[in-house]
Amino acid sequence: MIQFFVERNSSVPFHTQLKEQVKIALALGQLRDGAVLPSIREVEAQLGIGRMVALRAYKELERCGILKLRQGHGVTVNHVPDPGATRRILGEFDRLAHRIEDRLEKQGLNPTSFARYFYRKCLLRDTQEGPVLFVDSSDQFAQETADQVSAIWEVRIVGLSIEGLKELDHARLKRVRTIVTNYYRYEEVRELVKRSNITVVPLRFSWSPEMLKSVRRVPSGARLLVIQSRGDFERHSVVFRKMLEDEFQSKKIHVQMAHFEGPDQLRRQLESRQIQMVIVSNRVWDLVPSDLQQHEKVLRPGFQLSVASILEGQFQAGIVV
Repeated sequence: MIQFFVERNSSVPFHTQLKEQVKIALALGQLRDGAVLPSIREVEAQLGIGRMVALRAYKELERCGILKLRQGHGVTVNHVPDPGATRRILGEFDRLAHRIEDRLEKQGLNPTSFARYFYRKCLLRDTQEGPVLFVDSSDQFAQETADQVSAIWEVRIVGLSIEGLKELDHARLKRVRTIVTNYYRYEEVRELVKRSNITVVPLRFSWSPEMLKSVRRVPSGARLLVIQSRGDFERHSVVFRKMLEDEFQSKKIHVQMAHFEGPDQLRRQLESRQIQMVIVSNRVWDLVPSDLQQHEKVLRPGFQLSVASILEGQFQAGIVV
């Protein structure tokens, strides 16, 4: 079960801190679908915060579909895989196939020729519309991750930044059927498309081996600076800092958080002997000059999606073959 904490000196409201801990724990696979969370009363007693603070955090996560609150049954993660989902979808495919076969036979048309024609038509439609989007912090990072999902689902998936999603006009957004993202961005994406009939599928991820290896090379007791966008800093900085310190607890790494103010800020930090490594978030990475991106002390965070989560997510997206 998740162990909540609050940082009382932070400007981030307590309910936001609780929400971010749930989303990040889900994103990293530390919380799984169907997991039971502490009750509101338990959170209140453990942290010494008001009952309404815990209730607000849970209610906001329930509204975006992450949690389910049931009287007498506690609080659970809502995205429980449905073991019958694949069977039902395949059953519907089978019924549609039988109807099409009957119609083709009545009209004296060749089923194989029709299948080829329909396949090409679907490919053309996917190319024109990009029916599945993977949304994340930047276009480049989103496309890199979209390619991972596409290789397993065997469908075309287009990567798009959150800012790009905000800029989609109504006509283009109306053609989107499915958006894939990670739990870390799930609530933000859901909020952006809440007036659209779009399925949003959340996936889990983990730190990439390359990133873990890079951070573990810094000396014990080193100071690590994480630079985020202003919005991410305001929402996630408290939780993100503790998550990193826990991940590298054996190294006793001290993590500092800051929001991106421009290249000059980064240059000053890199010149400081007190900072051994700077992690620049994917959301602001493209704003960093190439010479600073290649600096030996600069690291771009690396993630890899959980294959199990990708396979589970395809059923939510209605993709089974």
